[in-house]
Amino acid sequence: MADTRNSYVAAMADTAVARAYEIAEGLRLDHHEEGARRSAMVGSLSLNNIRDWPLMVRTFHAVYQMPIGDRLWKDNGLAHMSDDRIKMRLSLIAEEVVELVEACGQSIEIQPAYDDDAAEKHVVTIGPDEDSTRNTIEIADARGDIIYVVCGFAVEMGIDLTSVVREIHASNLTKLDANGQPIFRGDGKVMKGPNYMKPRIDLALGWLNHSKEQADG
Repeated sequence: MADTRNSYVAAMADTAVARAYEIAEGLRLDHHEEGARRSAMVGSLSLNNIRDWPLMVRTFHAVYQMPIGDRLWKDNGLAHMSDDRIKMRLSLIAEEVVELVEACGQSIEIQPAYDDDAAEKHVVTIGPDEDSTRNTIEIADARGDIIYVVCGFAVEMGIDLTSVVREIHASNLTKLDANGQPIFRGDGKVMKGPNYMKPRIDLALGWLNHSKEQADG
């Protein structure tokens, strides 16, 4: 049964990739002033050899004719995304986060932090939900959905999420204390050490001394 299902899923993936090529060949985005040709998938892609999450989601966008943003430049902001699109994207992420919390048998409450000196802008309270129980399948599903919708937002925005995550990872590895040991908050969160270096997201986005006009010139 498992082999039959895997063969079916693989065949569906191959069909989706073929469709992605077809779409990429002839369609342009409606969400840009001049439009941008959808990128064709490079090489032979299948469900079994794609390891890059943003690339998976980019394939989904191509197949289902969803917006694929050009490179996001610091001087054009999010001009290609309407408020409605941004709200929709944020609501998808919020919905999946709530589903994850509930799948863990918890409830969530978010309030603004009224202390101007607070490290975080919001106070997030997680507590047990007496009417819910932990569900491993739903927990795994919600986590996967969160990754998918976050990647989808990045694809539509035109953000190279892989480069951004790589930069954040490099920054996180500088959080050790002066003796090379981790620093933990009372609840187990890793805290920043004296040699912490903030992530250079501008570098990850390729924004250092570059603008769209300079690239086009």
